[in-house]
Formats: sequence, structure tokens, C-alpha cells
Amino acid sequence: MNLKQITYFFLVTMLLACTPKGVQETEAPKPGWVDQRPIDNSYYIGIGSASKQLDPVNFAQSAKKNALDDLSSEISVTVKSSSFLNTMETNNFFREEFTSNIATYTEEKLEGFEIVGAWEDKNEYWIFYRLSKAQHAAIKEEKKRLAMNSAADFYTKGRTAEAEGNLSAAFDLMFRGLFELTAYWNEVNEYTYEGQKVFLDNEIFSHIRQMVNNIDLKITPSSLEVNPDNSFKTEALVSVTLDGKPVPNALHNYKFDDGRFKKYKQFRSDPSGYASLPIRDVNPKNFKNELEVVLDLEDLVPSDLDPKLINPLVNTLQNPVTRAPISLRMPVIFITSTEINLDNEDQLWLASAVSKKLSAEGYTFTNRIDQADYVVYISAETREGGTSQGFHVAYLNMSILVKNTRDDIIYQSAINDIKGLQLNYRAAGIEAFKKGAKQIEKDICKDIVDAIF
Repeated sequence: MNLKQITYFFLVTMLLACTPKGVQETEAPKPGWVDQRPIDNSYYIGIGSASKQLDPVNFAQSAKKNALDDLSSEISVTVKSSSFLNTMETNNFFREEFTSNIATYTEEKLEGFEIVGAWEDKNEYWIFYRLSKAQHAAIKEEKKRLAMNSAADFYTKGRTAEAEGNLSAAFDLMFRGLFELTAYWNEVNEYTYEGQKVFLDNEIFSHIRQMVNNIDLKITPSSLEVNPDNSFKTEALVSVTLDGKPVPNALHNYKFDDGRFKKYKQFRSDPSGYASLPIRDVNPKNFKNELEVVLDLEDLVPSDLDPKLINPLVNTLQNPVTRAPISLRMPVIFITSTEINLDNEDQLWLASAVSKKLSAEGYTFTNRIDQADYVVYISAETREGGTSQGFHVAYLNMSILVKNTRDDIIYQSAINDIKGLQLNYRAAGIEAFKKGAKQIEKDICKDIVDAIF
């Protein structure tokens, strides 16, 4: 072994001798803010932690999120007496939703905070944020100034749209202006608008209320009538205007009693602000019927704004509504009947059944055909059908025809071989007439009513 090899061996041996058998990891000492929350009147404090065992992958992000939650919770939300939120006629749910949204908004928009420190051991990760109260106030004031200017701009554009009769655009723009100030609804938002000092959010919503009050809904004619002369059908012309200007494409809900479930149907006004509504199938049993038309304000609301905040606001507005009574003149009926039982004796079984049933439905009857709206023609006769086990059988053939004043046939029916069984033919014929009368009361009169209406 030469001198060079000996020297190399000696150096390697010395290095190995100086190297410790195991490197000992030392933990940083736990800072005081982990166990005792600092108090600093000049700063908002946010401290968050996360368990490495419960969240081994994202523990650092979880701790940071918790620290920001803690920081934002220190920035309290108070409702001032002259604020928009305090003057709103809304429920507690609205206030709770607002408070929750503001807390989320505050957390999302926090700026200017700094990391004071972080600490971890094998079980936990901790982080400490702080935000200068003075800096936060300055940032917030600047943001509020920009929000107020933006809200005022939306408001001005909304008023321009209103002056043009564009209700949809006016609603959209004014609500957008109002929602520019969402984060400050709990504050007094004084602003100089067109040379006057106003509370801007209150001013905008007050104008929205006034705009809704200026919407005029009309039904022409102001009272409606359905009767036999118009075949129980008519039209109602609905107009909607804003400050005298037509409102196009506005969604309306309307209803009247048609004998079924009285749910709303919908229509939109045309480019001239008008719509024609068909009045059909009016319930003849409702003598206080009316057409009700309601402007659908929810259709005007921007769909991208938070529904949990905007819906309670819209619900405080009075939907424009108009009504028109619907009167119904019931038909006058004239009955002509030929009912013959075997030996040509006149009967009134079927005519009486028609009169009884239709009277219960509100129809009236006349003895003069020229005063009638409808004429009911009844033709019926029985014939002998033989005997069976000592009983006599008779069969009834009957036909019913209903015409209007124009001599149009609106209903007709014929039923043959209605069987009557009795001790003699005459009694059997009467029995068949009774069965025919029951069938008229049960089915035929209903079909006549449906045909008339």
C-alpha cells in the first residue's frame, strides 16, 4: 500500500467515526399563540389548525381555511338603524341568509392579511394570520366607493329603460344596481345622486316599488258575459302599460272558474302590450265568477342573482292585478215531446225527466218557442214484446234532438229496445218509459249540457 492509498483510507475512517449512528429530528418549540390567543387592538386575528391524522394530505389547506374563517368571524356584521336591511319588510330567514352570505363574502374578499407564523408537530399543523384593522377599513371603503358608483350607474340606466317603457330591462338593471351593494345592506349607504344625498340602496328599491305601482293592467270589456248568443265563449283583451307606455312580452298569470281545478294559466303581451284571452268553459254553477289577471314579477328578476336574497325582496312587492266579473246567462229551453204508449195514450215521462234534470242545473223553460235559446225534441213510443212466464213485455224506442235558434243540431241521441216487464202491456210500457226517464236523468242530460257549453 503506497502513501497515497494510506492517506485516503485514514480520511475515510475518520469521517465514518465522526458520523452519528442516527440523525435526531428536533421539533420547533410550540409558539405561545397556539395555546393562548393573542389580543391586539390594531389587528384582526385568525388562527387555524388541522389534524394530520384526520387529514394527512390536505392538512395545511384545511388549517389555512380554518384560519380565514376565524379571521372573518372577527369582522362583525352589525345592522344599522337606517340601513336597507333594517328597513326591509322581510322575515328572519332573510336576515340569517344575508348574514351568512356576508360572512362568506367577507372571507372570499379578504385582502391585506399576512402570515404571522406557522407551527407543526407530528400530529397537528397550525397557522396564524392577522389583518390590520386600519388597512382593512381602507380597502373596504375603496371597494364600497366603487360599488356605490356601479350601483348608481345601473340605477340610471334602469330609469332610462323605465322611461322608454322597457319594464324588463328596467327591472333587471335596477336590481343589479341594488345587488352591487349586497355586502353593505347592513350599513348606511349615503350617496350624492343627481345633486341630492340619498341612501342609495333604499332609493333604488323604493323606486322599484314605485315603478311597480305605476304599472297599469286593464281588461276590456270591464265585465264579461257568456250566453247562448255567443255560444258561451268570449274574448277578453288585456293591456299592460308603464306610465302610459305599452309593456311588450310581459308574462301574466290568469284564471277563472271553469269547473275544474282553478290553477293559473300563462300568456305574454304582444309587442303592443296587448293579449287576447279566450274565455271558454265557464262553470255554470258559479254565479260569482271572474277573470283574474296577475303580472308575473318574478319573470322580470335577473336569474343569475341569488334567489335566496332576491325572492324575499320580490315577495314584498305587490303584483299588479286586475279582475273582471264574468256573468253567465243560462239557456232558456222549450220542450216539444211526443210520447206514445201502445194505444196512443200521451205520456210525459221523458219530457218531465229533461225538465227536472236541467232545472237542477240552472236552466229555465218557456212555453213559447220564439223565446227559447234551445229546443228539445223528444219522440218515443212503445210496442208489445210478447209474454214470458205470465209477464207481459214492452219495448221503448226513444230519440232526443236539441237545436239552437239557428236550427243547428247540437245534440242528438236514439236508444231502442228499452225493456219493460209487468202484468199487462200498458203497465209494461210505462215501466219502459220509467227506465228511459232514468237514463235521461243519468246520462243524456249531462251530454246535452256538455254539448251546449
